[in-house]
Order: sequence, then structure tokens, then C-alpha cells
Amino acid sequence: MSENQHEAGIGRKLLKFLGCAIAVALMIAAAYFASVRASTESGMRGGQLSIQDFLYHILLVREYWAGNIASIYDVNAQQAVMLKYFGDGASFAMPVGVSPTVLIIWFPFALIFGLSPVLAQTCWISFGLLLFISGVFRFRAKSSGARTFLSLFFVLALVSWNGVASVLLGQTSLMAAGALFHLAAWRRGERLRSPLILGFLLTLKPTYYLFGLAYCFAVRRSVLLATFAASGVFAAAAATLCSISVIPEYLAQLTVYTSGSLPAVYQGSLHFESNNTFRAVLDPLFEGAVL
Repeated sequence: MSENQHEAGIGRKLLKFLGCAIAVALMIAAAYFASVRASTESGMRGGQLSIQDFLYHILLVREYWAGNIASIYDVNAQQAVMLKYFGDGASFAMPVGVSPTVLIIWFPFALIFGLSPVLAQTCWISFGLLLFISGVFRFRAKSSGARTFLSLFFVLALVSWNGVASVLLGQTSLMAAGALFHLAAWRRGERLRSPLILGFLLTLKPTYYLFGLAYCFAVRRSVLLATFAASGVFAAAAATLCSISVIPEYLAQLTVYTSGSLPAVYQGSLHFESNNTFRAVLDPLFEGAVL
């Protein structure tokens, strides 16, 4: 290798390093901005409680591990936590759609929350963004024929309203998308630890896990499918260790999303006509019939 080629190689590596450093800095800055916004804008306004997704859920998880509530799915417990943190009048609550796995996945973030709520949310959003970005690029490297499409998808996903909202609200969508991309990029011969961990993360919501399971069926890799299925069994067992009744409580909470009428305490927190749910898609077809 000539000296000029060697210098060009070093230059390319430096450019890649600089690009990665800038991307990480922007990612952390976006996560920090969203976290500060969530912290400053959450509270009572005009008799209504305004609170963003991650903050709402992490308060419940924190109070659960502190032993102050017995279940994150009980409406009375949800109200009690909101009253504790936001004072009189904060009787608003949202049904908790995340699975009992959240008690384990968000346990470290609940510990960080005790030091700083902003730091906890910054860490969570950064984790989701990192998993998403690395997942897209790993899958892009595997799928050489679709690199242009994946690059376009990556940009559009981050700058779309849903992408921006996911960051601002600290939602689970980017984390799940990143985990699915990493799963799709898995190759034969690689360690099975990866799909096991990814499967555990995707159990955060049943829909996420079912997408992963469908992919494993589609590619017809028995080892991958068995490992991914084992992650679901492990997640269920881990949740049961937290509380023997947590899975039935979670299943009972899910009925709120399919009910024809919401309990008064939940009204205003769900909008079936605008949410990305089966109900939102099918309701117009049945002219408003209860689904």
C-alpha cells in the first residue's frame, strides 16, 4: 500500500469517526431537549393534567419498586401516583398498555429517575434512538440491494411527525423498530444471545413481539424461532416473579382499549378514531359500531 493510499484510508476513518461523533451528539441533544420539555410542561393546566408518556409510566414503575403501589395496572394506584406527584386535582390517568416486562426493562431508568427525571428520560430516548439508528444501518449493510430505500426510510422516519412525536413523548416505537431491524439483520452462525435479548425487549408490547415472531416464522430458521420464542417464555416467567397476579392484571387492563365506553378517569387520554389501532381502521367500515 502506498503512502497516499494509507493517508486516504486514515482520512476516511477520521471522517467516519467524526460523522459518528456528530450523530451521537445530535442524538443526545435531541433526547435532552425532549426530556427537559417533558419535565417543564408536565403538570396541572386548566384543571387538566398534562403529562407525557415516558414520565407517566416511569412514575408508576418507580412507585411499584418503592413498594408504594401493588400494581401499575390498577386505576386507583394510577390516580394515587398522579396525586402524589402533581397535587390535588390530578385525578387523570391513562391505561397502561405496556406489558409487565416494563417493570424489568425500566427498572434501571427508575433508579436513574431518583437522581434526575431529565437524565432518566434522556437515557431512555437515547437508548431508543441508538437501537433504531444502529438497527437500520446494520440491516442496510445486509441488504445491499435496498440501501437507497433504507437510507430514505431512515431519514423520513426520523423527520416525520410520528418520529418526532415518539422522541418528544419518550415512546417505545423507535426502540421496537430498532430491535426488529437488528433481528432482521441477524445471520446464521451469530450468537443466539442477540435474538434472545431483542425478543425480551419486544415483549414490551404484544404487537411488537408478534411482528418479531411473524418474521421468525417467515424466514424458516428453526434455531432463531426457538430462541425468540424462548425470550417470550422468559419474559412471562420474569414478570410472574415480580407478581403472581401481574399478567391477569395486564390482560384486564387491555380490555380498556377494546371497550365501547371508557371509565371517566380515562376519558381524554385515548382517542380511538386517531390512534393507530385496529379500531381506528375498522370503525369507519362498520359506521361507528362498537368493535
